[in-house]
Amino acid sequence: MPYHDALASELDASRGAFGAVWHLDLHSMPAVGDANADDPGRARADFVLGDRDGTTCERTFTQEVATTLRSLGYDVAINDPYKGVELVRKHGRPSENRHSLQIEINRRLYMDEMSLEPNDGYAKLERDLESMLKAIAAYVRRRIA
Repeated sequence: MPYHDALASELDASRGAFGAVWHLDLHSMPAVGDANADDPGRARADFVLGDRDGTTCERTFTQEVATTLRSLGYDVAINDPYKGVELVRKHGRPSENRHSLQIEINRRLYMDEMSLEPNDGYAKLERDLESMLKAIAAYVRRRIA
């Protein structure tokens, strides 16, 4: 609860200052679903965007992020196998201009999953995430202008 309370306070302050807020909840995911997952044995997309079927952020935001990542050469899935966890459910209320998007990043893009050491893709992913964040910032600027 302290984490949720602190996050809610920060999101409230941002919404108060700008009239809207866009929250990113980033995670890493295994390259393949394991036996305990909803998708056992299935190879996963490079990125999975979770907006709980459009209930935690405006669909145009999800699509903007997906389009940006695809333009960088990534395979992107939306709400499959992850729709978004409690964090985006609790804090995402698009009708109140509170947008929350979960972004799952496939570990194979940046690390060896056995050794947990960075792989040759680490630097590229770092650059591409910076490009994604710049595109998100431009989107947000257009929406609050």
